[in-house]
Amino acid sequence: MTAHIPLRPGDPSEVGPYLLHARLGDGAMGRVYLGRSPDGRTAAVKVVHPDLAEDPVFRRHFADEVEAARRVGGPCTAHVVDADTAADPSWLATAYIPGPTLREAVHEHGPLPADSAAALGAGLAEGLMAVHAGGVVHRDLKPGNVILTADGPRLIEFGIAGALDSTSRARTGVGTAGFMAPELATGAPVGPPADVFSLGCLLAYATTGRSPFGQGSAHASTYRIGHAPDLTGVPAALADPIADCLANDPGARPSPEALVERLATTAAPGAGRGSGQWLPEPLTEFITHHATTAQALTETRPRQAHPEQHIRTAYQPAPGVDGPVPRVDGPLPEAGPDARTAYQPAPMMDRPLPQAGPDTRRTARAGIALLATATAAVLLFVVLAVTNTSVAGLVARWSSGSADLGLWDCAAPVDGSLVKVPCGTAVAEYRVTAWIDPGLARLPDARTACADEVSHWTPSEDRAVKLNNRVSCLEPID
Repeated sequence: MTAHIPLRPGDPSEVGPYLLHARLGDGAMGRVYLGRSPDGRTAAVKVVHPDLAEDPVFRRHFADEVEAARRVGGPCTAHVVDADTAADPSWLATAYIPGPTLREAVHEHGPLPADSAAALGAGLAEGLMAVHAGGVVHRDLKPGNVILTADGPRLIEFGIAGALDSTSRARTGVGTAGFMAPELATGAPVGPPADVFSLGCLLAYATTGRSPFGQGSAHASTYRIGHAPDLTGVPAALADPIADCLANDPGARPSPEALVERLATTAAPGAGRGSGQWLPEPLTEFITHHATTAQALTETRPRQAHPEQHIRTAYQPAPGVDGPVPRVDGPLPEAGPDARTAYQPAPMMDRPLPQAGPDTRRTARAGIALLATATAAVLLFVVLAVTNTSVAGLVARWSSGSADLGLWDCAAPVDGSLVKVPCGTAVAEYRVTAWIDPGLARLPDARTACADEVSHWTPSEDRAVKLNNRVSCLEPID
């Protein structure tokens, strides 16, 4: 699932003109952040790994690939909007697409119906037409590199794998087992037909929930690619187009243009761009949730950064820095559309809470317990049943309705409950350092969700709560 992870020590607070708000993920080439430009435009900002940035061959190829990717247009791709290949390290910004990946959608809601999958395939084939017209080969078309939106799919991460292919990481960093063409897996010359093969794998996954060549290592995948694909469960209307895409001979595969025409006859009626009718209703709601979450993140002030992290053209990670997010002093962000993302002081809190000191925590905790009783209509309570470090269940209540701890909020345990308190006070013991979207909220153990999705999170010390169909990951404040 997608994890919205706040910036951590060593992360940049700015890259180029973009103010960074959160991590979006990590890949073989670098780390991706959610950024916002001075004019309010959101972008996915990818910062190249320092070791790659020091490779002159990679830098040269990266600059060429970025220049080619700038030429890619069309409505089915995430356009390159900015880049600085001469920065140390290099970075690239693409239009941010607020939606779930195909992997997330299938994991959460199951395989797509045939008409939706056909619309998906037609949209992605159209995207490949634009990518190939720009002289670019995607090389890593997989469920995690496809974003679903209300008006169609979007291709992301296109055109950059070629630069990675020029480095020593080429054998392990390019392509994904179960979705790569045989020529990519074996190191043979790669052209546009490789993307068509991957599209066939992706459509089989979209309709069955699995790759037609199974899972496992690249070596195992390469072996299975030499055999007939397993298309069990693929809808009959899509079986032939998918099988044609999966031909071992690149020259025997259909062109993206031919696929658009073939798949259009099976696509969902009214599935044209802008109609919002190409996916089942639950997935449409899933997309809306992602868009709302992204808006809330960019409207919330990011974690305060150290002065050296305010860098306009590039960033320099703090070497060896690890551990929990530091305490944030000063006022918290103003409340946005979702009041859960900002702290609202209780009306009766007319006196500041005590500041941290060697003997103040116990006294302050007793005081906040009395205050919580008096202002229960305003303060958020998360009732915990804790055995060692496990969280068995919880309930949240406001007098105005249900809510939960927001991102970067702080909390203190009081009489078996977690109470939201101002950060920077003596009683603040935990901070919410990540949100994880609804799919993982179904896991029986929220700790597993945080441990799997959030780096630096340890079940033995940290806390996880499952609330309002979302997992919140908390870390102790030192």
